[in-house]
Amino acid sequence: MREHKYRAWYKGRMVPVAIDAEGTPVFLGIDGKWDYLEPEPPVMQFTGLQDKNGKGDELYAGDILKVDSPLGAFESDHPMRGIGVIVWGDHNAAWCLEWQNKTGMKMRPLLHDMILRYNHKIGTIYENPDLLEVKP
Repeated sequence: MREHKYRAWYKGRMVPVAIDAEGTPVFLGIDGKWDYLEPEPPVMQFTGLQDKNGKGDELYAGDILKVDSPLGAFESDHPMRGIGVIVWGDHNAAWCLEWQNKTGMKMRPLLHDMILRYNHKIGTIYENPDLLEVKP
């Protein structure tokens, strides 16, 4: 069974959170009591996967991955080499890697063999947005 874990970007840092019965993120305060985060921050869900860079970092929605496959580059529709963001793909009903190439935004399931084998986490959309800037 997959573990359900969440984190939130709150006041400039990542904090582990739980989701209450109403779907609101709460965190365990220093006093040991659950407390609400005000204002409500963006919440990222654990994908159930870890990166392959040797550190075994858990992968969450909003994480930025670099894929280094020896087979190709993101210029095609296949995620072989490049940088993308983990998102939930409604069309695929799965966690996906989304990236931009010359023809627009592309998305492939995170369980795609090349993504699973050759990925490593390099940041998050909140901590490292500069990693996603399109360079001319």
